Amino acid sequence: MNENRNWWLWLIGTLVLIGFLWTQVQSCQQNEWSDRTKNAIHGFTAEIDSSRIKAEMAIKAANAKFDSAGLYFRAQWDKLGKSINIRLDTFTMSLPEKGIELKLLEWLQSKSNVVDKKTWFNFDRILFQTGSATLNNISDEQLDNIVRIMKAMPKVEFKIGGYTDNTGDPKANFELSKARAEAVMNALIEKGINASRLSAEGYGAEHPVADNNTPEGRELNRRVAIRVTKK
Repeated sequence: MNENRNWWLWLIGTLVLIGFLWTQVQSCQQNEWSDRTKNAIHGFTAEIDSSRIKAEMAIKAANAKFDSAGLYFRAQWDKLGKSINIRLDTFTMSLPEKGIELKLLEWLQSKSNVVDKKTWFNFDRILFQTGSATLNNISDEQLDNIVRIMKAMPKVEFKIGGYTDNTGDPKANFELSKARAEAVMNALIEKGINASRLSAEGYGAEHPVADNNTPEGRELNRRVAIRVTKK
């Protein structure tokens, strides 16, 4: 009897030991998998965070470049002279004395001026992102003034022309000039002008207004202009 009892005690002890060891092994495996999972998630999160930070830095750099360009052109625009308050229909506008808006208004209000295909007025406060047809928000001031003029003179119709300098691929220049003219036209439409009153065309490097052999001349040739097609 004692031998049988000892044998059962030994068997039970062995089973308990095996169960304990099996539990420890499972716990170790779970911890290992947990660590692997945490490391994988951490690595994935770190990769996402790194990509997000890079994207944010790129956006900030682009905005800084854009803002710096805007500040440069604002300094140039200050050369257009002091602002003059003009009352037009229900609108009051503060316009630079040498800006396109006053020139355009004077032409439209003169009965002796007739519509032709040669009289263009160059926008002087329109800014695009370099090499693209994306308008900087700084352009809204002048675009809003053109909208006010068109709303005050509902019979007036305009054509928008886009131009580039002569550097680079002529076909690409033509496409860029066309896209920029259309961008200005679409901006005016989005601000409430009926599309039937506007048209747009790109001319590429045609019709330069300055010498393309100088940086200053090329800058003047990269422009968008407006022509009256009906008054």
